[in-house]
Amino acid sequence: MAGSVDHPPSTPRSGLWPPPGPHTVVVVVDGALSRRDIAGLCAGARRLLATGKVDLITYDVGAVVEPDVLAIEALARLQLTARRMAGSIRVRHASSELRDLLDMVGLRCVVPLCDGSPLGSCGQVEEGEQVRVDEGVDRGDAAG
Repeated sequence: MAGSVDHPPSTPRSGLWPPPGPHTVVVVVDGALSRRDIAGLCAGARRLLATGKVDLITYDVGAVVEPDVLAIEALARLQLTARRMAGSIRVRHASSELRDLLDMVGLRCVVPLCDGSPLGSCGQVEEGEQVRVDEGVDRGDAAG
């Protein structure tokens, strides 16, 4: 027919990107942290969460072999930053020493752990969860 317009079929589109559920970024923390690193991590978390495309940041702390008060401060500040931006964090590959420190300072329930810890498991990607990987701590990144 002349002048007719083809309209796409009106079917539900359940398989389109992005899937429902939390959109996650994995940030690898490689080694000991300084105060400047903490400020940079928090600024990075704010940037990621401000996009609206990420609502859960997983921090891989497997390389933090000698956790100290700065590691605890970093995790607490990261969780506070994420909550202020309507997001959240979780920590994977936490050593037993880091878990013990979180217990000792009363933050174990505030900073969720995953993969084998008593507070959760994230060895498998949760159903509907989009996973992306971000690079590790950039020690040259200015706090902002």
